[in-house]
Amino acid sequence: MIKLRKLTKSYGEKKALNSIDLDINEGEILGLVGESGSGKSTLAKLLIGLETPTSGTIENPYRSQIVFQDPYSSMNPRMNIMSIIAEPLHIKRIPNAKQRVLELIQQVGLSPDHLTRYPHSFSGGQRQRICIARALALKPQFLICDEPTSALDIHCQSQIIKLLKDLQAEMNLTILFITHDLPLIRAIADRIAVLHQGNLVELAESETLYNDPKNSYTKRLLDAIPASWCSKSRRDKAPL
Repeated sequence: MIKLRKLTKSYGEKKALNSIDLDINEGEILGLVGESGSGKSTLAKLLIGLETPTSGTIENPYRSQIVFQDPYSSMNPRMNIMSIIAEPLHIKRIPNAKQRVLELIQQVGLSPDHLTRYPHSFSGGQRQRICIARALALKPQFLICDEPTSALDIHCQSQIIKLLKDLQAEMNLTILFITHDLPLIRAIADRIAVLHQGNLVELAESETLYNDPKNSYTKRLLDAIPASWCSKSRRDKAPL
């Protein structure tokens, strides 16, 4: 679906991404993990067109949208929820925007009664649902989720993960899910890509990577997970 070839991004002398080769398959959830500063968010910005590569190519012919890490700061506090979700529809001059918003707000598990309210009156999990609804307004095929659960407690995390998995199946979405949370990504991703200092150091099926990591950095990440998270019974329960 999406092909990255020799993708490099530099900021002055610092290389945020170094010659990344990566394919994202149609209909999959690809997890992207790495420590802070590894290049995860830079890759997301390149894919959505918020940044331009220093060199290399991106083949992404699909309609794409992004869900940001902090739902509150990614919404205009002076706009009500109806206006926030409808904004991309109005920009693209899509008819019947109100009906589309009504469908979306229910699709993400909220009520039409919420549409007249403002962002400050919602919990973090509810705000992220609103941001997901806005991202889906133009019916994207590819959804980038840039650490969308990092600001949420574990209960809200599980709800958002379940919602994304349900939406992915319902809408045949391809999702890039970016996080530093390895137990979390194991619960949602089909494959996992590992970034370290701007380099793609490992790419494997989710269970393969957990059970038989090849790269020393991946092994260190996995060794940092508490043993209780690595047991099958705990994995099956968390975070869903």
